[in-house]
Amino acid sequence: MISEELFAEVASRGQSAFARISIREGLNFDGAIAEVEATLKRKITLNRVVDTIDWGRLTGYLVSMRSDHIFTRARDPQMYQEYAAFHEIGHLLDGRSSCSAAVRLRLAVVNWGYIESAGGNPDELLDELVAEYVAHLLASAVHLPQPVSELAW
Repeated sequence: MISEELFAEVASRGQSAFARISIREGLNFDGAIAEVEATLKRKITLNRVVDTIDWGRLTGYLVSMRSDHIFTRARDPQMYQEYAAFHEIGHLLDGRSSCSAAVRLRLAVVNWGYIESAGGNPDELLDELVAEYVAHLLASAVHLPQPVSELAW
């Protein structure tokens, strides 16, 4: 279970990252990407990869914080691809990336001790949770019919 202190830090960083972009009601996926591009002052290229047999449980990735390319699995449903892209955008907006450790960290979300026993860094888990928080806010803004001011994770 995630502690209240950890959740507060995730929420604080996630809200700060999300606040960097201008989100308005009625924004679709492409509009959200355009807002991110305007904020980051760079073009984001979404790459839908067909041959992902060696990806394992990975659903998407960002090559590096300097990369403009986000990769998602083409066989996943469109909404899931969008969520995976929003997760990677969460890293870009937060300014931190740990997705190279994402596969190892999946279990860490429910068991904080797992990351330390796997030789990982708790900061990597925090980065992943913040990216998930931002992805949830972005997906909610695009797919939920309520005003953005009412969004909550």
